[in-house]
Formats: sequence, structure tokens, C-alpha cells
Amino acid sequence: MGRWVVVLLLVVLLGWALVLPARAGLVPHQAFYRLRTPAGLAPGAPTVAGGLALEWRRTCEGWRSRQRLAFVLAEDGLAGSSLDIRFQGFESLDGRRFAFELESFRGLRREEQVRGQAELGPAGGRVRLELPRRSELALPPTTLFPAGQLEGVLAAARRGAQLVDQWLYDGSGKDGLVRVVTVLGRPRTADGGLRLPFAAAYYRGNAGSPLPALQLWGELDGEGIYHRLVLDFGDLVLEAVPLRIRRLAPPACHRRPAPEG
Repeated sequence: MGRWVVVLLLVVLLGWALVLPARAGLVPHQAFYRLRTPAGLAPGAPTVAGGLALEWRRTCEGWRSRQRLAFVLAEDGLAGSSLDIRFQGFESLDGRRFAFELESFRGLRREEQVRGQAELGPAGGRVRLELPRRSELALPPTTLFPAGQLEGVLAAARRGAQLVDQWLYDGSGKDGLVRVVTVLGRPRTADGGLRLPFAAAYYRGNAGSPLPALQLWGELDGEGIYHRLVLDFGDLVLEAVPLRIRRLAPPACHRRPAPEG
């Protein structure tokens, strides 16, 4: 996939931001999407058929996440290669610990496998990779992990902010440190709830390029659920159309009784 072409971040969606409800925040859920080629692309653009699955499960200790992106790419009407990317992670509730594993397959051949752990402290953090080879990566102290990054966007929307600038370690290996710049639009009412337009540009921390490596745009709600999502890789654009969204029950966590005396 090529580098992203710089585009305007959905200026038409911007306006004086409305504030999301104070109770908004990431909720446990599963979401399944059909992947397709967006309408309006230039003739000859690759076409896509596939699916995207996202899952956030809350435990008493943190967030467990699972993602799978799988599709077949066709050009000139002929089916080409297939790509299957699978990710799972665990992030502590305090945002200090993150364990992750990623696998990618092209056809039946595994192209990549990443596994490791990351930990943050007041002075910064460190990633310790086990696969594909043992190595370490330093993280700045303001780094967020995926659940914390999404929670940060939702918190900014509740404050009425229109621009969010974050450092994210996403668990994709030695190149997983990215700067995420998110533009938030004016929430609108749909299906009895608020939908928040957004556009996000992902810049690789060590790429040394002014161009983002990835851009996302669409709509999410105050619970962190995407109701429209477009992923633009420059030479390949995917649109994720919701098929089924299911909220999951939160865990029944009990506090330990305080010691007597």
C-alpha cells in the first residue's frame, strides 16, 4: 500500500462543535462491517470485497480488543490477492500496560507476525518486542495505547474541542509509534443518538515524512462505535458499511473489602 496523499480534513463537516453528553465514553461492543470500494473513485481504481470486525471487551483489569480486516482486491474485473490482518491486545485500565499480537496473511502465506508488550511510566515508556525478533523501542511520556487514544478523542468531543493531537503506540511493531491528528466536526442527531463526524491522519513517528501513512474519516458515537468509516491508503480506499453492532455487558467487578483495624 502506498503513502497517503494529503487531503483536506473534511472542512465541510466543521462548525461550532456541539458537546457530547457527559456520560459518553467507550463501551464494550462488537461491530461487523462489509468492506467495499467507495463510490466516486476514478475509473480503473481497484475494487474490494471483504469484511471488518472490531471488538472491545471490558474486564475488571482493562480492555481486551480484537480486530480483523480481510478482503480480496480486484483490478480490471479480475480477482487478485487477498489480505487478512488479525490483531488482539490487552490494555490496563490505567493506560500503563499494553500487550499485543498481530498477524497478517497474503493468500495462505503469513507475511508478518508481531508480538510484544509495552509499559509506560512518568518519564516515558518502552516496548519490548518478542516477534518478529527481540528488540526494544522507547516511547515518549505522552504516549497512549489504543483504548486510551479513543477515550481521549471522546473526552475532547465532550469538551467541545475540534482538534486532537495525540501520540499512539498501536502494537504494529517497531513502526507502531504514530502521531494522530484528529479533526472533530459538528455532531448530528441520527437514529435517536448523536453522530460525531471526524477525520484522522496518522503520521509514523520515525518516517521523517510530512505525509500521513494512513487517514480515516467517518462518524462515531459517544460510546466509541463507528457508524461510518473510510480507510484511505492512498492507492487503495476501503469503505466499511455497518452490518451488525452489538453492545456487550460490562463485567461485574467487586472491590476487595478494606482490612479491619
